[in-house]
Amino acid sequence: MTDPRKIIKKIRHIPIKIKKRDTSKDWLVEIKAERERQETWQDSLKIKREHNFALALAGLEEYRQERQAEKDRQKEIEEERLKNLKKARKVLAKQRSEENE
Repeated sequence: MTDPRKIIKKIRHIPIKIKKRDTSKDWLVEIKAERERQETWQDSLKIKREHNFALALAGLEEYRQERQAEKDRQKEIEEERLKNLKKARKVLAKQRSEENE
């Protein structure tokens, strides 16, 4: 059933008192919200740093592989030149020996 006091107040046009909200702890709620925002920001910053670090490591590894590939290529070229030089020396020595005979 309904409360008789409410009915009497309605009939007499007496306004019902509105319960006021307790504002004494608003500052605490704001501090907690700010702390949560900071923690969220720090977490996202940490995730971003980890991602960037992983990208940097991947780039460094790729750079090392490229350098190693270039060194290998230069070594092959050097070996080929050395081989050609040995052949040229043999041919030159053969020609000189033929001239002397």
